[in-house]
Amino acid sequence: MWYVLLIIIFIFGGMIGYRYYDKPDPAYENFMPIAVELDPNQQEQPGLSKITQDISRGNLYIQPVAEYKISGRILAKKKYGSTWTAKLAPYDLAIGWGKLAELEIIEKIKFSQWGRFYFFKHNYGLPFKDDYIIEHSSNNHIIPANENLKKLLFHLKENELIEMEGYLVNISGRIKNDSVSWRTSLKRDDTGNGSCEIFYVQKIKYDNKVYE
Repeated sequence: MWYVLLIIIFIFGGMIGYRYYDKPDPAYENFMPIAVELDPNQQEQPGLSKITQDISRGNLYIQPVAEYKISGRILAKKKYGSTWTAKLAPYDLAIGWGKLAELEIIEKIKFSQWGRFYFFKHNYGLPFKDDYIIEHSSNNHIIPANENLKKLLFHLKENELIEMEGYLVNISGRIKNDSVSWRTSLKRDDTGNGSCEIFYVQKIKYDNKVYE
């Protein structure tokens, strides 16, 4: 019995230690309110330099196509596993702004993620049509620019406010001698395959702290 108890204590202690020591380091504090009422700010920037990223059995080129900043509430968060896209962008964050950042509104909507898509459903008790949800939310494939931001992604919680800055990017390269590509959406009102943003994130504001 004592042996089993020691194992449980060891596992539990390890989990607590991992969460404590693997916390990200904030660059500074910022107590200004996050402007969730604003639409995402996108400025297309042709000719930006590619970023090279090596992953297991391949290498990828990250091509920035637009500067991007989004402020809103985390509607859903999901971690993905073993594919090359998951190694590059381990988390998807569904973000809502405008009325979709209001807790009394989003508690009436069920949000979910699967297969790198984002879904919602509700019982029609909303003060707007589904088009508003489509135009004021987005599913973002998050590519963290560094290990500190990757650590932060682990600690993000649904329903919290967040502000992210970086670039929308297209991906190309080779994995196991096969050519691969992945293209970002550049619109906020599209749906279906190809409608998600591939977001190379360089700065995140969360819980009154800024991480870089």
